[in-house]
Amino acid sequence: MSDRYSLQPFHEFRESLSAETYDDVRARANVKAESGEAFEEMRSHLLKLYGGVEVAHSFLESGSKIVDCIPIEQQPSIRHSGQTVLPPPPQPPGVKTYPDPLDPTVPFRKAPPPQLHPDRYDSLGNQMWCPVGTIPMIRLTLAELANSKTLKDALRSASGGDPKRWAAAYQQIDHLGGSSYINVWGPQVFGVQNSASQQWFSTPLAPFVTYQSVECGWRVGTPSPPFDANPRLFIYFTPDDHVTNIYNLMGPGFVQQSGTAVLGAELTGVSQPGGDQFDYNMGFFLTGNAWWFSFNGQWIGYYPTSLFQGGGLATSAGSAGFGGETSGIGAFPAMGSGAFPLAGFQHAAYQRNIFVTPVGGAAQPANLLPGQQYPSCYNTVVSNNSPTTWGTFMYFGGPGGIGCP
Repeated sequence: MSDRYSLQPFHEFRESLSAETYDDVRARANVKAESGEAFEEMRSHLLKLYGGVEVAHSFLESGSKIVDCIPIEQQPSIRHSGQTVLPPPPQPPGVKTYPDPLDPTVPFRKAPPPQLHPDRYDSLGNQMWCPVGTIPMIRLTLAELANSKTLKDALRSASGGDPKRWAAAYQQIDHLGGSSYINVWGPQVFGVQNSASQQWFSTPLAPFVTYQSVECGWRVGTPSPPFDANPRLFIYFTPDDHVTNIYNLMGPGFVQQSGTAVLGAELTGVSQPGGDQFDYNMGFFLTGNAWWFSFNGQWIGYYPTSLFQGGGLATSAGSAGFGGETSGIGAFPAMGSGAFPLAGFQHAAYQRNIFVTPVGGAAQPANLLPGQQYPSCYNTVVSNNSPTTWGTFMYFGGPGGIGCP
């Protein structure tokens, strides 16, 4: 076993940001940065992200990316804003359950392993846990950012504006958020392709409305950070119709309050065709002037409503969406498991126990309508308010292909 201090110390990493040149990075990495000026913008972003940060502990997450434990008040959204971190709200109110009939899928659904635990250690012997008062933050490098043409492309994701395809279902309703259990798979992607299973809580899907959203789920994609060939937990927001796009803690926006989840880290419970199925409960809820992100029953952090500058998401959302999204150029990757919805449990990807919280009401099973679909590549089947333990659920996905008309 390697020395537990084999990871590059954080202070050395930070110092290296000033020393690295465009030519240095190009010599050892597959750099796509379109110019030296674009590279310098990426460097400035990282220096601002990490300037003045003190790291208490570092380790490798399951997908072998370095995680640094930083003081809560030194995260990007707090350090440069002067905000104070909000205390977590009470847990969401209980939601309707469905005791009958018994759910025959239970024996095949396994509790997903935790991302972090005091008794877990990485391959170098480092404890996979952060001290009290700190949060885990995936270390972002210049070489990773330079795998995109511009900083904006890197922050937006590997797609960089590439065409997208969906298999999703929506409810158009004024609401304060929702949740679901999202089934995890590991679809293959190539080149600039991306494949995700997620939730969208957004302004109404209507003309002449500035699109704002908060989103969460898992995502597989290359080559832009923090995405790779592993399904990784993500959150995302845009306040201005995708002019601003920030994933996880790659820039200011989200305020992480809990150290129990690593945004951008691999989800190690991956479903197998015909075998065990893994799903994670997650969602967003608007309370106390913040959109709070819940993951596996715990509040992780929030987007302040001030980010939305008086727009729709400053007070509520108008559309709740659930399902899959892919991107590519010409060819599109598999979505979910790669199987069409009619393959059913253990073969097709699903989201179950899908809830929406109407303005002025309690959480209730969503009433979804299938949205944009590409039946030659992907599709969606929805069961609203079913008399089973899954409540409202959906199967979705497909193999992808060329064009996906």
